[in-house]
Amino acid sequence: MWGERGELSAHLPHFPHLPHLPHFPHLPNSQFPIPNSQFPIPNSPFPILLL
Repeated sequence: MWGERGELSAHLPHFPHLPHLPHFPHLPNSQFPIPNSQFPIPNSPFPILLL
């Protein structure tokens, strides 16, 4: 589901409510919080609400 970025699967659980999650080349190891992300993520990364 994450394409070829297999490392994301190791860091993040499945998001059934996110059917079309794009790649995040600007995310270093998908760490939280993510200041460079265009998707604002609160201190608690779950749930992540994308519009």
